Amino acid sequence: MAIAAAAGGSAYWFITRGSAVVTLILLTLTVALGVASAKRIEAAGVPRFVINAVHRNASLFAVVFLTIHVVTAVLDTYVHTRIVDAFIPFGAAYRSFWVGLGAISLDLFLAVLVTSLLRRHIGYRVWRATHWLAYASWPVALLHALGTGSDVGTTWMRVVTGVCVAIVAASALTRLSQGDLHRRRGTRDRGRVGRRPGDQQRAAMPTRANLAGKAPAVDRQALAGHAAAVPVGERV
Repeated sequence: MAIAAAAGGSAYWFITRGSAVVTLILLTLTVALGVASAKRIEAAGVPRFVINAVHRNASLFAVVFLTIHVVTAVLDTYVHTRIVDAFIPFGAAYRSFWVGLGAISLDLFLAVLVTSLLRRHIGYRVWRATHWLAYASWPVALLHALGTGSDVGTTWMRVVTGVCVAIVAASALTRLSQGDLHRRRGTRDRGRVGRRPGDQQRAAMPTRANLAGKAPAVDRQALAGHAAAVPVGERV
């Protein structure tokens, strides 16, 4: 920060732009790992603890670079942005709508962060419901970048944006396809039960031994007669 202050407002502007791109990439990685089914990635040979570690570290680094992005945007003198504009949407003097989208994305991301830190105290259901806000935060952040970013028209930024969209879309399609596959398997397994004639009647008719609460008796005389009818050399 001291170097940026010495160099002037333009240094803050460069840091703001760079941290914004890095934040978008890290947020894309975080959302993609959250949306994609962990079981499918495990099938490719990646252990679950590796997926969780990458997801957690990407989220932490996203917080760091997002903080840098907000601080440098406020300190930059070229565009007057108040600290309150980073949290309360549509109040900024500079591109109010697009900066407001950034504030909404930041608020959603902070809600996910705070509930993740308080997960043990608020319970799994509340945490899980709030965690879905991260998926809403990503498209809002993308629109914010497209509306305020000065590098949107460059080729490299178009490539970065396209790759981010493709990663999240592929993860979402993977999750939807797996959910549909699981539903089909469940329906098919349920349909197999009771298909043969008399299955439901047999299942509904308890045996006498079950009614009496004891194992069925063995006909010892029938067994003895069967053993006597078998030649000695063939007996086991």
